[in-house]
Amino acid sequence: EMDVLGGMACMVHTQTPCYTIGVNGMRFHEPLFEGQKYIVDSFVSGVGNKSLETYCTIHRVNLKLEKEALIADGFFSFYPLLEEGQSIPKAIAKNEFEQSIMDGYALRRSNLPPKAKD
Repeated sequence: EMDVLGGMACMVHTQTPCYTIGVNGMRFHEPLFEGQKYIVDSFVSGVGNKSLETYCTIHRVNLKLEKEALIADGFFSFYPLLEEGQSIPKAIAKNEFEQSIMDGYALRRSNLPPKAKD
């Protein structure tokens, strides 16, 4: 589900189809048991010349849909099917948390293998 939601965030951002090219740094923090409710969230956390990165989370929630615990998070890379001459729009943070994640994009990108970079 994280991959699907990350792809949807990229498609909304670029207004074009996108496909997954990598999962970078998936972390599991707590177990999620059968029957427990959860929500998945995603936003564009970095934009390169040819690809985008999303940050995705899964939170366990209560019956009021209030977040109780971070279950998993991770960064996913996507390639948009851009038309010739079309570029990827710059990502804009909606809050301080998103900005803090976006501020780490250059460092995360520098740690990727050379072939995975734009």
